[in-house]
Amino acid sequence: MTFKKIKDGRILINLIGVSRFKIIEEISNDKLYREFKVDYQNFSKDTEEVQNEMNTEALIDKAKSFFKRNGLLLNWKEFEKLDQLQKINTLAMIAPVTNEEKQKLLEAISIEDKIKALESIISFYLFETGTNNQTIQ
Repeated sequence: MTFKKIKDGRILINLIGVSRFKIIEEISNDKLYREFKVDYQNFSKDTEEVQNEMNTEALIDKAKSFFKRNGLLLNWKEFEKLDQLQKINTLAMIAPVTNEEKQKLLEAISIEDKIKALESIISFYLFETGTNNQTIQ
């Protein structure tokens, strides 16, 4: 967790998770935060190192087009400095897609599944907003 003071005196908190989990039940307490009994079993791969780099070139190219079409700016030079997992997670977090699509990305078990899902979602939006789309009746 990191803290950064912003111009107007507010504090930006950046949380970085180690692993996803499934909530089993909430634990009652008198603390200022919530506590849960959780299960990590379905997400055991979250803590494993990504052994083999996957080819994400097509995904990154589609993401650049998608962001440009939506008027979104991303510092791609800085983005390229991230490792593969950080790139995929960053795109998944900031992509202007529906909550259901973001949930699908969150629930992807492996990095391969997340890459495929993200590429599929972005491809759908690129096709939907393409210039050659015609309605056939």
